[in-house]
Amino acid sequence: MDTLGARIKARRIELGFKSTSALARALKVSHVTVSAWEKDEYRPDGNNSDNLYTVLKTNAEWLRKGRGNPDAQQMFPVNVVVSDNMAGYDIRNKKVNTYPIIGWVQAGV
Repeated sequence: MDTLGARIKARRIELGFKSTSALARALKVSHVTVSAWEKDEYRPDGNNSDNLYTVLKTNAEWLRKGRGNPDAQQMFPVNVVVSDNMAGYDIRNKKVNTYPIIGWVQAGV
């Protein structure tokens, strides 16, 4: 499989998504979008890429470049240091507050 589109299509079929519409529903995008990815007309962008790795149960290295094991899921390393004064974290109750994600447009002035 030489192209990103070919890998998306092969993985879709391998996982039992019978059509681009079925994969599109799982990704919450249009079937036209998935079809365009499979034909290499467009590439998935940020959030769509992350969702694609998750739904296709694969990783960025294999999907984007065809290298590695397609069955190795994407891993995001997390290093957390916990202290009593950590913002949003109450160590006594082990409660974590959630905060909205700010996109680049919202963050800029």
